Amino acid sequence: PPPSSTPASGGVNFTLLPNEDLKALAKRVTGNEDNWRQIAKDNGLGSPTDISPFQSIWVANNLLKNAPSKASSAE
Repeated sequence: PPPSSTPASGGVNFTLLPNEDLKALAKRVTGNEDNWRQIAKDNGLGSPTDISPFQSIWVANNLLKNAPSKASSAE
């Protein structure tokens, strides 16, 4: 297969659910459907419907609702 154009780290891959477009994915994983534009840009897509069923979509950590904490203190 051709090499992936999405980053290898700094985000999470999500599989699109049946009948889900980028707006719905953005709402599900980031809490804001307007983030679809950044997700599309990061994945080389032109529109919220420029996808195929069960496609893997990379979402940057900084967009995620429950972004992993970069540092935690045990003090």
